[in-house]
Amino acid sequence: MDAAKMITFNPADGLDVRQMVNQFFTVKILEDDLTEYRTYNISSEVKLSDVVALLGGAKAVWHWKDTRWPTHEQYLFEGVAGTATVVSVQHYAEYGYEVMLAAVSAESADFLMAQIVAALPPVRSKDPSVVPVDFWALTRQGASRRVRQIVAPTWQEIDTNYTLKAEAALDTIMKLTPPMDGGKLLLWHGLPGTGKSYAIRALMREWRPWCKAHYILDPEKFFGEADYMLSVILDQCGGTESSLICDDDDDDCPALADKSYDGPPWNLLVMEDSDEFLQADAKDRQGQSLSRLLNLADGLVGQGLNLLVLITTNEPLGKIHPAVQREGRCLANVEFGKLTSTEVMDWALAHHVAPDSVPAMLGDGGTLLSDLYGKARMNPQVKAVADKRALGFKR
Repeated sequence: MDAAKMITFNPADGLDVRQMVNQFFTVKILEDDLTEYRTYNISSEVKLSDVVALLGGAKAVWHWKDTRWPTHEQYLFEGVAGTATVVSVQHYAEYGYEVMLAAVSAESADFLMAQIVAALPPVRSKDPSVVPVDFWALTRQGASRRVRQIVAPTWQEIDTNYTLKAEAALDTIMKLTPPMDGGKLLLWHGLPGTGKSYAIRALMREWRPWCKAHYILDPEKFFGEADYMLSVILDQCGGTESSLICDDDDDDCPALADKSYDGPPWNLLVMEDSDEFLQADAKDRQGQSLSRLLNLADGLVGQGLNLLVLITTNEPLGKIHPAVQREGRCLANVEFGKLTSTEVMDWALAHHVAPDSVPAMLGDGGTLLSDLYGKARMNPQVKAVADKRALGFKR
């Protein structure tokens, strides 16, 4: 091998086989003088065997499989369709695909990538109650995405779960459509057990025709690591995949009732229990995390991106940094509270709970939604508490 093309494998501690396969992909690019590079990430229900069949005419094929995770495989193809190309196809979780392609000319690269894109249509559930959600986490290899199909209720099915003030605010949010000119941050706050997570699922379903949902598992790392944040919002959420919009002829897919929006899709980043960098002293304790959140909401980082950020916290409003709540930055500021006795009665009626059960559900100072569901479910919590023994010596 020419000295200018040499690359050395470095199986250092922490380097897994997947990384070595990717290094081998780089070796083949250098060996064959491939100058055009393309990447493609998609969530698709197509079987991996069908993708392998499409590229099966390659001169050489390498295969790697993680025996611990049967759905995680990687193929490396050299010389696809008799041309000087190298293609890496990674399949992970249930629907995730990551494709890397290199070719000797732009025409060859674009032609082959177009075939791959056509063979990998995006996930499109026929069940209107199922919403595809991208789950993100930071790993040793960088930003990692996994796709799950989440069963979500309609807003009309759960609107009695909330106080009258919260219900009115959420009803307005559920009906929003682009363009958005009131900020990009949605702040939901309130006690644990007041239904914030359930409302998120309903929002994902109501906004599904025009907005892709992304769930950030580690919000403290997302705002703490600039590379992680930029990878998600620019590489993954900065595109204009028309596949996020439902087809007009798809009767099973929820669609915009008035067809008023036909622009590029939006993306919603969801971050739950993000207490640490929302508090009034967050800037002193969390460094740049709060600044990056604010910059993403209405600064240079978020400029030009069709991106909304929904953050939930259990902290009371008085402890949340004023900058987060600022008009023009915060699109929605909703408090989730306990239900009053009247609201509990409305909830019981909507859920066909016997009237004589209602008094047992009422609590002093209001009732948590989680307690209502706990008392109404057919299989209550199995609970046993050990007897407490006195400490010390008996006289």
